[in-house]
Amino acid sequence: MSALVGIPLALLLVWVGGLPLHLTVVALTALGARELTNAMRQRHIAVLREIVLACPLALLSALPFMGGDADNFFRLWVIGLFVALFASLTVHILWRSPTPAEGMPMGWRIQSVGATVLSVLYLSLFAFPLLLRELKGRDGSELGRDALFLLLAILWATDATAYFVGTKLGRHPIVPQISPGKTWEGSLAGMSVAFSQVLSSPPCCPSFLTALF
Repeated sequence: MSALVGIPLALLLVWVGGLPLHLTVVALTALGARELTNAMRQRHIAVLREIVLACPLALLSALPFMGGDADNFFRLWVIGLFVALFASLTVHILWRSPTPAEGMPMGWRIQSVGATVLSVLYLSLFAFPLLLRELKGRDGSELGRDALFLLLAILWATDATAYFVGTKLGRHPIVPQISPGKTWEGSLAGMSVAFSQVLSSPPCCPSFLTALF
């Protein structure tokens, strides 16, 4: 049921672009930050939730003022990572405790700083579809929109194939400690479909084909 609603909604947002797509990506980033930090804390990693949430959201909020300029965003992204690093170190310098918190391993402060910065790095990638959506072809065509449609099609086809093949034929888990349902058989089948779709997709995306060749 969620796919019946989510897929048409995603396609509509990509088609419309602009503020609706931007607000949706911001909301997904916030949800992703919450889910990621909760998962880390369950593993006794003291990730700094406020920094993980604030830095990517600040980057995404600044994106509309850059006019889709990837170079300027990359500079701001590097600055954002340094801000996350500096803020994490500052918190741990001011947060003095003679012993680790309960359940935390030795060296937990270094682990916390690293996890926080890597989380900011990961969540900042949510800006990619926004930058891609603004990309125009040489003839003014909607190159970024077509590319996003292509990526969504590949993602959905790969995920569905990996799920069904893994469920029916999967025998060898990839990382059973993290995701016991993911198998090598399903992953290889999904990648095969992804490659096949990329090779057969240009006729459906003429502006994408023109830009590539």
